[in-house]
Amino acid sequence: MLLITDEVLDPATLGAVLAPAGLHLDQVPRGLCTPGDLARAHVVLVEIGQPDFDGLVLCRAIRASGGVPLVALVTRSAAAHHDRVLRAGADAVLCGPLPPRDLISSIISARHRQHVPRTARTHVRRSDVTVNLLRQQVTAGDRTVLLTRREYQVLALICAEDGAVCSREQLVAEIWGGPVTAAVDNSLNVHVATLRGKLDRPWLIETVRGIGYRLGDTDCSERPAAGRRHCDAGHSRAS
Repeated sequence: MLLITDEVLDPATLGAVLAPAGLHLDQVPRGLCTPGDLARAHVVLVEIGQPDFDGLVLCRAIRASGGVPLVALVTRSAAAHHDRVLRAGADAVLCGPLPPRDLISSIISARHRQHVPRTARTHVRRSDVTVNLLRQQVTAGDRTVLLTRREYQVLALICAEDGAVCSREQLVAEIWGGPVTAAVDNSLNVHVATLRGKLDRPWLIETVRGIGYRLGDTDCSERPAAGRRHCDAGHSRAS
């Protein structure tokens, strides 16, 4: 069994609870998990706090990687987001602290479930840009792109749509956790503009006027003249 944690939970304590039931626990910090770690696990436990958009992205990436059963361990303050965690791919959502018997029962039940990998992917690639949704890393060419947490969240949610439009309302609801206000709308514009600058690939995030954003397919310089005019117009508009 694999525990992916931000080190709020004590793996030694959790391991001692699970050992009498014959459940062995391995731990990996969030952001360092690899497909190999998931392939070796019979069940994956993911610690999710509040707010924790990154934890939801991680759940989607784990589910996309294969059929390993996934159990989310949430704090009481995150219990209101139970449905969002299930939609992200968790088989069970447990609000701690739980009695050991309930925890073990839920894990054993999850072990019997198998899944067909979803269409979402653990990696999204466009030209020489790669977004690793599992390890939450972004590279452009031969360099690692350093993003703030919220910048990464914006990029990851757009990437999750894989070329379909990601609406402004969806971005704001998932990341800021509320309705679109003038201040939040402006903040989203700034984050998208900053992302384009840091990636140095303005074509990667296309503006869909009045709706939101989507991933671009190719560098504007590689498009025919008509396509370049459309692309340039999209980037010149307000984000």
